Amino acid sequence: MQNKRSLTLILLLSLGIAFGLLACSAGPRQIASYPRQGEEERLIPQPWSRLDSQFVYDAYIDMEVSNPTSAADHAEELAYDYNGYLVSSQSWTEDGSRHTSLVLAVPAPNFEGLRRVLLRLGSLQDERVSGSWSSTYDGDWSAYSHITVTFHPKALVFPDYPSTGWNPANTFASALRVFLAVFGFLADILIWALVVIGPFVLMILGLRALLRRSRPAK
Repeated sequence: MQNKRSLTLILLLSLGIAFGLLACSAGPRQIASYPRQGEEERLIPQPWSRLDSQFVYDAYIDMEVSNPTSAADHAEELAYDYNGYLVSSQSWTEDGSRHTSLVLAVPAPNFEGLRRVLLRLGSLQDERVSGSWSSTYDGDWSAYSHITVTFHPKALVFPDYPSTGWNPANTFASALRVFLAVFGFLADILIWALVVIGPFVLMILGLRALLRRSRPAK
């Protein structure tokens, strides 16, 4: 009988210990772990990515054209064809020739297309291109690239006419050289005669004249 009581007491004690451990493991939660009433959740900004961006260019183009005014009008029309527009324009006169410069804005995706057709208007003299990434949101592709194009008049170049090689002065000089080569010795003889014999001839002529004067007249 006493053994049964002892066994029952042990069982009850074991059950008490088990319930006590279960109650400790399911203790109260900390109040700080729950969001406060009325507190708004904070949005964490997403890192910037080139997938949400586009490259915006700035180009400066110098060209020679036959007519700067006509080329400028054509360039403005091309900008409209590529959904762009004219930002500003200016013209000036230098050395009697007219020069025109335009600033064109075009949607960034259409930059390369407009650039290619502008280069067909004349002869490229200089080009400088720079750019940077521009972020876009919600599919907004409204960023614009800018092209500053300056039209200069072509310089007048006279054609080179073929040379016939004929020059009267050169011909005369060549003929004179040939003449001296052939008859140069005759010129040397004449010089020697004038220098050596010339004085004696003059003396003889002088004496003859004196003799004629000394003779009595008949």
